[in-house]
Amino acid sequence: MSDLLESAEINKTNFYFNILDNLRIGGTMNMFGAPRYLQDNFGMDRKDALDIFNKWVKYADAKAREGV
Repeated sequence: MSDLLESAEINKTNFYFNILDNLRIGGTMNMFGAPRYLQDNFGMDRKDALDIFNKWVKYADAKAREGV
């Protein structure tokens, strides 16, 4: 993968992680509904939404363990 494509993928992932972080912080929804939120609001298919959500869960868990 070229550096440009890798950078674009990282930016896209960070974008969705920020959205998921804000949903969690806002407390307005059960986070298990987040994949559906991504599908409904960003036109993702179920597979992509679940992939982003599962990566975010691992990221959020690592952040919590670090105390960030």
